[in-house]
Amino acid sequence: MTDQSRRVPADRGLSGLGLIMQLCGSLFAAMSAMFGVFMLIQLGHLGGRAGGSMLMYMLLLAGTGIARSLMHRQAGADLLYGTSPFASVKRYLIMSLVNTGAWILILKGEASLPFSFLLPFISMLLAWPIALTVALNLPAYQGMRDRVPAGEDKGFEGASLLMLMFGLIGVIGTSVALYALWSAAPHSGGWFMLLMVSLLVLLVRSFLHVNAGLLGLRETRLDQVVQSANRYADFGVIAAFVTGGCLLISVMMLAADITAMVGIACITWMLLAWPMTVRRFFSERQFADILATNGDATKSEHRRAPDLGLTTLGWFLFGTALVSLAYTLPAQVFLGAELREMRGSMSEMGMLGSIFNPVMGHSPWFGIGLSAFQLWAGIELIRMGELHRIAATAFGAVATAVNLYIFWPMISNLGSLGRHGGMGEMVVMLAVLAMQLIVPVTTLIAANRSHVPGATARFTST
Repeated sequence: MTDQSRRVPADRGLSGLGLIMQLCGSLFAAMSAMFGVFMLIQLGHLGGRAGGSMLMYMLLLAGTGIARSLMHRQAGADLLYGTSPFASVKRYLIMSLVNTGAWILILKGEASLPFSFLLPFISMLLAWPIALTVALNLPAYQGMRDRVPAGEDKGFEGASLLMLMFGLIGVIGTSVALYALWSAAPHSGGWFMLLMVSLLVLLVRSFLHVNAGLLGLRETRLDQVVQSANRYADFGVIAAFVTGGCLLISVMMLAADITAMVGIACITWMLLAWPMTVRRFFSERQFADILATNGDATKSEHRRAPDLGLTTLGWFLFGTALVSLAYTLPAQVFLGAELREMRGSMSEMGMLGSIFNPVMGHSPWFGIGLSAFQLWAGIELIRMGELHRIAATAFGAVATAVNLYIFWPMISNLGSLGRHGGMGEMVVMLAVLAMQLIVPVTTLIAANRSHVPGATARFTST
């Protein structure tokens, strides 16, 4: 047995990939539904033949988008629990082609956009389903067509890495939202208190999220890992409904609006997606162990993940980098001049642009090069090849350095921002920097963790 084969888990990270796909599918389905309803409400005011024609197109887009997202989610679930996971991936690919065709029909046929503008968008829509289909047809995955085996640690360590990253992003994002609300809004009125309550509940949820992730990475007692994950999931469900209820009452107090209510319903849907996914994953894996040992979980033989959960992290890096490159690279090659003109025309929105596009103000090749670096690191982690630690370490270090370089003008002006009343801008920009650093720093630390791969993961005996 080679060193590489000893590092590769039995599931080759597909358990973690299934979790990621379930989350993304749920989020995309909610966003597609929200987009469709918003567009239908807007087009309802137009009337006439033109409005009816656009209504049909919007129904087509929203319908295929929701169907694609739900198949995305189902493909992820079947990687974890299904008996024919690759068949679900094939159905997801077919639905992605249908959805992309609907976008081409509208953007090319109705809007008459040139193909150079369409190519980056089409590439982004198709990159992941095609790459996933190709990857799962490689020889290494041929033995998993009937069912993906559980990893040595049941995939808990990779799931814990995801929970740590997502939890940290939640802590930072919610903290910024709390600060912005406290700084900008008058501290009076029932709607203000309701929004504060919803954000505080989400902040507690994020801390529980981080705690569950950390416990899963360092604890060998699987019952405690499952309990911590379920504690987060239970509170996460409660927090989603509390947040949705607070937002709904706030909207009704200010101005009842059907569009806002639909948006709140979709936000609640998105907030429910991850805790529900996590609870099912940990609970079903624990229940399978109990059944396998005739109810005596202390007899279950577990091993810590031989890959330290890195193959799951590799799928995350690979997928996000691939989608980013699929859009930015053709956009830069075919639309370089147009993009530069657009950036110049939005110079007065420099602060806003720098929040949503951290490389704005620098060459777009910064972002493209960083995404390519991330793609390589992701592939090496999935393969767990000889260079996996070098690739992950290099990506983590380079991405951290590049983000610090991009944000350095803001960092060097922190004092003047505070003196000139720019504290709000300073906090938001620091939060964006922190979120940009979470993935590379997590990769850097995770790739250089050390543990004994053969250590037994235990249940507590009673």
